[in-house]
Amino acid sequence: MESITENVARIGNFTSSEIAKLMTNGRGASGLGAPALTYIQKKNIERRMGVSLKQEVYSRPMAWGELMELWVHEKELGLAYESVGKKTLVHPEFNYWAGSPDFVCTSKLLIAECKGYERENFATYADAIMSGSTELMKSECPDEYWQMISNACIFGVDKVQPILFMPYKSQLLEIRIFADELNVGNPTKYRWIFESEDCQLPYLIDGGYYKNFVTDIFDVPQADKDLLTERVKLAGTMLNEFHKITEQK
Repeated sequence: MESITENVARIGNFTSSEIAKLMTNGRGASGLGAPALTYIQKKNIERRMGVSLKQEVYSRPMAWGELMELWVHEKELGLAYESVGKKTLVHPEFNYWAGSPDFVCTSKLLIAECKGYERENFATYADAIMSGSTELMKSECPDEYWQMISNACIFGVDKVQPILFMPYKSQLLEIRIFADELNVGNPTKYRWIFESEDCQLPYLIDGGYYKNFVTDIFDVPQADKDLLTERVKLAGTMLNEFHKITEQK
């Protein structure tokens, strides 16, 4: 399967996972903040090089988050949810804007993003989701919020569903077995999860304040869709053309 860093729809283009950088403000002529200008600069480098600036790196937090996404799809969500995280869709109007939501639910006309965080980030994001406020999500968790808004724009939906999962301590044995079953064909990917002690894995106390599965469905504010679209259009004017590859003699 093609690596996400080698996906041609993502190279040199703005993607939902990093789109929040374009929403930062600055005092320059463009009004864009330093994170936005740096992001645009990196995308222009990719356009000159023809490859992603990111090499494929697999960390334990990434592996844990991926495992939680697989668990949620199999154990928590209904059949109406289709896993589409390996697919990248380009915006129908702007060919430099692309995204890959974790799930699409056509019956509910929404995209869903699943996160599997360690405890501190879990608590911050859980509090934002549980507030039921898009404004709080926007201020406290801008990366997650604008990622969902971006994918809602690309997929043409007006609802988004943030999903957050962390197992209870009583579920860790099931999680280890699940990880071990997924190791077939790739024996090292989740092996560390299977071999870890409880204290080495993120988990919640059974019966505690936070539930293991935190989610809600939000209506996307049209004003935020419009604001993001205008930012992406502005940033798009600062992108260079792709360097044409010439055949080597």
